[in-house]
Amino acid sequence: MQKSYTIKPKGTRIEGNYGPENVNFSRLMTRLKIELGLKQRVGEVYENSRLDDYFFFLGISGEGFGLKYRITDTLGKTPEGIQALDDCFRVEGIKYRYVTELTENFREQIVSHINSDLPVLFLNPGRKVFAVNGYDDFGKTFYFDSDTKDPVPFVDDSYYEEKKRQGIAWNAGDPVFKIPKVLIFIDGLSEPGNKREIILSALKRGYGMLTEKGRSYGEYGYGNHSYEKWLKRYENEARLDVELKELASMAPKIKFDLAERRCYLVWFMRQCEFELGKNVLKTAFDSFNEIHELMWEIHRCVSDIIDKYATRDMVIEIIHKARELDLKAAKNIKQVLGDYKIFV
Repeated sequence: MQKSYTIKPKGTRIEGNYGPENVNFSRLMTRLKIELGLKQRVGEVYENSRLDDYFFFLGISGEGFGLKYRITDTLGKTPEGIQALDDCFRVEGIKYRYVTELTENFREQIVSHINSDLPVLFLNPGRKVFAVNGYDDFGKTFYFDSDTKDPVPFVDDSYYEEKKRQGIAWNAGDPVFKIPKVLIFIDGLSEPGNKREIILSALKRGYGMLTEKGRSYGEYGYGNHSYEKWLKRYENEARLDVELKELASMAPKIKFDLAERRCYLVWFMRQCEFELGKNVLKTAFDSFNEIHELMWEIHRCVSDIIDKYATRDMVIEIIHKARELDLKAAKNIKQVLGDYKIFV
């Protein structure tokens, strides 16, 4: 066994980031394609854009249809999560193995895989996901972005046990990540799946996410329940000042989360039209665009508050309108699915 090894990417990395971090599975898939040397989508729908792959995976994974939602939130909990995961790999022809039970020799397995120039994805349910492409100290430490100046290591419980033994307090700011319970071994490439079928599968999933009225899935960041939870934040008058102040923040809080997801989902609709026909999703395209603008309208409302109650009423009205636009987009998606004899 080698002491250390780093996979060299087979494709050319693009300068800059690979999409917003709040939906980082789509970002991960964009990066993974470069690692595997797959052709990137650049400028397909957005001139000179390096984010077209990101837009595409945002739709296929379902993350674009959510609200404060990550695909890892639902893995192992709803069928949507696993199906979306499979569609993301299948549409690119990426072979993979989904592992939830780690064996005693899992370190040796990961090291062997990396030595074969194949990355391993580390998935933290409800949290970030990483493509691990290097290791050190015979696999005691794993890295993602291990070709960068300051790679971030992954450690197991022994790291913290040793700190405790030495009487060193664990620091939450340590630049390390705990090895997760879910791994995906990338096993190489195969023939890509039928792109049109996978897009239709994603649209059906997206329709379900946009129209979900129950609480069984809504807690994961989509459907009517997500909007209900957001609206309830303004019912408590004792916290109204705090809630409005948070809305005024430029940090990626809930309004910017929704604005980004729907803005980028617009471009996924365009990518769908390459397969399904020009302007067939124009209503959805326009609706998602308008939601993006409405979130900026919320930002303008709370930037200069004179009457907090009047401001709250305007914010609530805008949130209701955004919800109506999501449903309008869903109706358009349902019509398109019906044209392909897919009924929801």
